[in-house]
Amino acid sequence: MRFKKRKTIHLYTSRVKSKPHCPQCNKLLDAATGISPHAYPTPDPGSFSVCAECGAFLVYTDDLQLRLATAGELRQIESDPQWAELFKFAAQASLTWRGRK
Repeated sequence: MRFKKRKTIHLYTSRVKSKPHCPQCNKLLDAATGISPHAYPTPDPGSFSVCAECGAFLVYTDDLQLRLATAGELRQIESDPQWAELFKFAAQASLTWRGRK
């Protein structure tokens, strides 16, 4: 999805009832902050995510658990410069926030 320069982007944090854990660090990730041009974004199956603990790139499954993103999915993110920059920022922010960098 590409965003036009003047489009409004919404951030919205919601609780995830399925109580997923990061498959890389096992951190409970029971809240999600969505980034979308639509108001009140919430995670759906196939939505990308970044672990707030370890910075892993993740994807929501059909039952709203989390799995590591595949190489193909990572290429999909990298193919769009705006999404690539956003995910790089989110991963770096999670590590900085946790005092790891």
